[in-house]
Amino acid sequence: MNQEADLEAWHEVKRLDDGMCDNPGCCERGCKECTMPCGCPARSFCGKNCQKAHWKKHKEECGKRKAAASSPAAPSIGAYLPTTLSMPPEQNILVVGGFFLPVEKCFYAKVLLPRLQEQGIPYQTVNYNAPGELVALLNSGEFSACILLTFGSAGPHLMRKFDRPVLKGVLTNWVRCGGNLVVQGEGCMFTVTNDWFGMRWCMAGYSRNDLLLSRLGDSDCEVPAAVRESLPDTYSCKAVYMDGVAERCKLYIEETGLCAVAVSPVGLGRLSALGDVNAEESTIEVMIKLGLLF
Repeated sequence: MNQEADLEAWHEVKRLDDGMCDNPGCCERGCKECTMPCGCPARSFCGKNCQKAHWKKHKEECGKRKAAASSPAAPSIGAYLPTTLSMPPEQNILVVGGFFLPVEKCFYAKVLLPRLQEQGIPYQTVNYNAPGELVALLNSGEFSACILLTFGSAGPHLMRKFDRPVLKGVLTNWVRCGGNLVVQGEGCMFTVTNDWFGMRWCMAGYSRNDLLLSRLGDSDCEVPAAVRESLPDTYSCKAVYMDGVAERCKLYIEETGLCAVAVSPVGLGRLSALGDVNAEESTIEVMIKLGLLF
């Protein structure tokens, strides 16, 4: 990604979060909707100068948007869901990035992927903004687990840009058919856990704490004791903490009982959520173990 593209990506995040002017490089807030001839409601500017400065690119975007609107209706979500979907006989992990930076530039992936290689765990990477490829991979029946690196610091507003109904339908169907989904992030994470999978988890804190591994019995915890025995008993982590998580779904908690790592069954599959924001070594170890639950 070049410097200009980096600036545009950063600006898009700030625009959605803070109501910033749509002209890259301008940091004004509280902007008004576009008053150019197109009347586009998707863009807002602090004033006429920025509106004119951005018009060349804005005009191209409007043309593409109008062309898409006039094209034949897209197939229904059902057209993308296979009539049958089976899980592979061996473990194979799909690592998904591309929410804020492509997976090859994501700092979390730069820690995770070498660990997968070291442990001889097969994996493939794909970016979320390549929806056709991602849908095909999920429906291929070749992957037992999908690790979704949400890079949640962008916030829940940016998630709306990625909340594509087809991908939501395909991903939730894949999990309910037996897929193992591991989600890492901050505010973005709850769009996936709650809006897509019906959880009632909510953000309850953001700090560094010592995490404690659940010591519930096998019948009372969603993660088998044999797996928990291979995980660290405790480690320090800067994370988003979750409330509203059932006791049996808590894998790691801080001293007050708030949860930093949660695991819940979904149909025949499993959903795991990790609030770590710094790609701590111990969290990577936990993430891989959760990805290998099969």
